[in-house]
Amino acid sequence: MTDRRTPRRTALVAAGAVALIAIGSAPARAADLPPLKNGHNITVGEVFGPEKLGLSRTYEITMTDPNADGRVTFLGQLAVRVTLPEDYLTSSKTYPTLYLLHGHGGTEQQWTGAPGDAEKIAAGKGVILVSIEGGKAGWFTNWVDQSAGAQNWEKYHVDDLIPWIDENFRTKPDKAHRAIAGLSMGGYGALHYAFKHPNLFNHVSSYSGGVDLEDQAIRTAVTGSLVQEGLPALGAFGNPIWPFDTVWKSENPVRHADQLRGVGISLYAGDGLGTTDPVSAVIERGAGNATNTLAGRLTALGIPHYWEMYGHNVSYGGYTCDGGHNQGCWNMALAKDIGKIMADIS
Repeated sequence: MTDRRTPRRTALVAAGAVALIAIGSAPARAADLPPLKNGHNITVGEVFGPEKLGLSRTYEITMTDPNADGRVTFLGQLAVRVTLPEDYLTSSKTYPTLYLLHGHGGTEQQWTGAPGDAEKIAAGKGVILVSIEGGKAGWFTNWVDQSAGAQNWEKYHVDDLIPWIDENFRTKPDKAHRAIAGLSMGGYGALHYAFKHPNLFNHVSSYSGGVDLEDQAIRTAVTGSLVQEGLPALGAFGNPIWPFDTVWKSENPVRHADQLRGVGISLYAGDGLGTTDPVSAVIERGAGNATNTLAGRLTALGIPHYWEMYGHNVSYGGYTCDGGHNQGCWNMALAKDIGKIMADIS
């Protein structure tokens, strides 16, 4: 991971400099934001502006919260990235919000740090992006086993972070103007939060999500991710073996798909057949199968949704996807999906 205090790419900085000269303005800085308030269990730390991140409209805020221990993140602390619309600092308008969730192995930087391209994809859309930290392998849930440190991710995000964002930024703070999307682990997280809190989100999107916790391949992937990061193997959802798997069932979007009624739903996955990385191929096939199961359940319940199995070796919006489990495909999926999201929250 690149240190957040240094620009990520010389090329990006150079391109930004050219653009700034062209419009005759200075780079946005952390100081350009109004002071951020503590509250909702959150204590604000440092604020880094676009000029420090090598980006155009994205700010990074470090923080502490008793519900989530920063030591179980890859960067050793909690942080959130907020990407503002182009006219945010020069207007008094309010904006809809899209929360973006990262995958296993990622951080809050995944969607807006190369190769994540959400800042560019959302350009001109008039939406605030909030890219959140979910731990090394936090799975966006309140953990059964807290022995490795506090991992009440659902409480942190839903009870603390969302109201903190609404208090500190000019959002439209209601369901009608709020969406959530995620990739891989974050695809599960987005659907988990959406079915548990249908009053919060008017649209949910999953890209290659591990969305069926009763699929044995997904259970293996979840427990494997915890072991890989040195975390308790049964920490997130408890025992995966029947009849002790009650938490796995209670937190499964497929089992509770009926609670997504009234929420706009987008589902995307690839077939894993175009990538030369065998691990990426296997993971993507598992995610695709789980997503197809959810789509089938939604169809059976008569719940409208959009499900695209885009296969492999496809392109859209300047992004090319080999069908694997990687950021190139997720950039493409977001580019395909952003219009549907905005239609539901504008």
